[in-house]
Amino acid sequence: MAYNRRQRNIFGVSHASDDISEVVEALNGRRVFKAALELPGDFRDREGNPHWLFFTPLERHFARSGTQVIPIDDPALRMPGSLHLAMHVVRGDIAVAAIHEGIEVLERRLDDMEYQPPDATMETRRVLREHMDALDVLAAGDVSARWTRANRLREIHMLKEILRTDPDVVVVGAAHARELAKTLRGYDYTQLSSAYNP
Repeated sequence: MAYNRRQRNIFGVSHASDDISEVVEALNGRRVFKAALELPGDFRDREGNPHWLFFTPLERHFARSGTQVIPIDDPALRMPGSLHLAMHVVRGDIAVAAIHEGIEVLERRLDDMEYQPPDATMETRRVLREHMDALDVLAAGDVSARWTRANRLREIHMLKEILRTDPDVVVVGAAHARELAKTLRGYDYTQLSSAYNP
């Protein structure tokens, strides 16, 4: 009797899009029973979060087809926005001056308004604090190492969830997928073209 190995895949995707067609195409009409996605367990309560812009429509697609969706991200392990900002500076995407300008704009916004709903004021203060903290992160140095450590903790959590639930398909950000593929045996790794980064 021949052994028929179950087909399992891990896909690396870009977070910057909500176009799920490339994942759907890559599955080529295959029936997926369980799909692990880079979503937190309470993602429905976090609807609209830009981080999950891609994964939420994909979850809906899988749910419509009867696939069990397994959220494998832990929001408690997500890195703070200040680290994201600092990493953008390190990568050369933005200048430190842009963070200083952002702080000035946010402070003026808070000073100049007569009334703003409490939620809006709290959000402005949160973003302001994030900008100020990013400067502290940059001053402390070692931004790349902190970024790598934070991602590694998330990937360890994702790996545990994947091993515990044994999904047919795993869809996560490209950098996570590359790292997970090094450890996951029995999964074919595909980095989709939308996630290409040389």
